[in-house]
Amino acid sequence: MESLPIREWIRGYSVITYIAKNKKKKIHYTHSALVSILRLGGLSESSAKTFIDKLTFSMRSRDIYDSPLIKVEDGSYVLFTPAYTSPLISNIILSKFSTEEADLTAKGYGFEKDIISTLEEHGLNVKKFKFTRDKEEYEYDAVFLLDDKLFVLECKNTNLSSGSVTRAYQRKKFLFETTYQVKRLVKGLGIYPEVFKEHFGFDLRNYEVIPVIMNNLPHSIPGKINDVYVTDSSSFSRLIKSKYINATMISHDTRFKMSESKAIINQWEGEALSAMDIIRSFEEPIQVNDFKKHDKVNVYPLQIDRERVFINKVIETDYDSMVAEQNIILKSLR
Repeated sequence: MESLPIREWIRGYSVITYIAKNKKKKIHYTHSALVSILRLGGLSESSAKTFIDKLTFSMRSRDIYDSPLIKVEDGSYVLFTPAYTSPLISNIILSKFSTEEADLTAKGYGFEKDIISTLEEHGLNVKKFKFTRDKEEYEYDAVFLLDDKLFVLECKNTNLSSGSVTRAYQRKKFLFETTYQVKRLVKGLGIYPEVFKEHFGFDLRNYEVIPVIMNNLPHSIPGKINDVYVTDSSSFSRLIKSKYINATMISHDTRFKMSESKAIINQWEGEALSAMDIIRSFEEPIQVNDFKKHDKVNVYPLQIDRERVFINKVIETDYDSMVAEQNIILKSLR
């Protein structure tokens, strides 16, 4: 986000969390006191002032959770401590970035390098390249081979909707527009197969081309949108790194105790990762399955006058049944 690198957002929110937990009886702070505290946390004076400005609740704030400072009439600040008794700082920062409509595209190249590095680390044949034909440029973020499949990845480093219906619609529209971008790249390889042969040394006709939108932030969609898969780097990296997803129980009585790691999900059909394992993960993302399995339709009537009532049907997650099922897994680890 403008003016502050992400490390300073993390430091700043960590300081706010610390004082919320350890200074429960003190909730009023002067501007200079907040600056001093944040400087002790590693921020410069200018960064501390910017951070305070960004965290001050205003008309633009989404909620008091990511903007917990309330400026009062005398110019001092009230810190809303209940929001920070057990915060998940990563979620707070993502929410704040979304509210501020932060432009993350400048970080895109670093994301592409991370994806390529992860693929190379696990022995996959991956390339990044671009070419120009008839004054048209084709740029490929990451293209890799596995079995008889050629995966064309278009890497996107954009914000999540963070619960905003408007932003969710805008993101859906953005993803749909991006599908045409990826399909254009696929078409480019089909028109100019010599480019593929130049980089990989093989005949493109022997491969099925799989177009993919790769999100940096966690957002995968089951199946395809306009014939293009949508996945994210977190789930994708987890898939190619290990056959199993393991679980461990940590308990605390007189001391911390960790149970043996136990495989609870098998991501690969065989002993080695296959192209079909990847496609299967795109069709049915593991991290989405629980929500699909435990969804339910709730009905909410909304009476607008004496004669008319709107009936809203909303698909929601049955968290009680989800937690009950997960508890069975946790008990098996003890």
